[in-house]
Amino acid sequence: MRNLPPLVFPPLHRTASRRTPKYRTFSLVGAGVGVVVFLAVALLPSLVYGGVAGVQLAGGLFGSSNAPTAGVHVFILLGIMSAVTAVGALFAALGAAAGASIGVLTRATVLRRN
Repeated sequence: MRNLPPLVFPPLHRTASRRTPKYRTFSLVGAGVGVVVFLAVALLPSLVYGGVAGVQLAGGLFGSSNAPTAGVHVFILLGIMSAVTAVGALFAALGAAAGASIGVLTRATVLRRN
């Protein structure tokens, strides 16, 4: 591996490990803010749309019957759980990205002032 060009495997410096916790803290705070925003704004719509998707999936697989069985309930529950998980993960990832970018921007402005 030592014969590869430096662009493939850049050398590791000690300064990179010193800067990582600052950006990781910003990312974790951003992810937390994203989850709080998800709970405040998007939890109810994701529950509703996940339930609708589960009902449509169960209706397509089992047919539209008047008495829902346990399999229908399982598909509805899986639709709700997958919608909440996907939307919550999206909000957390976007919050982490926003937090990391804020950390980079604040670090860049601090370096310019010094």
